[in-house]
Amino acid sequence: MLNDRDSLPKDRRIAGVHCIPITEQGMIMLSWDKAEQQITTIGGRIENGESLEEALEREVMEEVGIYYRYI
Repeated sequence: MLNDRDSLPKDRRIAGVHCIPITEQGMIMLSWDKAEQQITTIGGRIENGESLEEALEREVMEEVGIYYRYI
């Protein structure tokens, strides 16, 4: 979580994606943020050249280790 807005880059946009995946059984998936000590949605920054869907798929794989298909 960003706390110091003065440290953000001024020459480019920062964008992020977050999601709450739902399994085929109807269960929702959330992530435990160790640093913040709280449950959070899964997501993060969009990397240069990524689409929203690609960013979501990558973030879900990085954070919870599962293949996620954007529908």
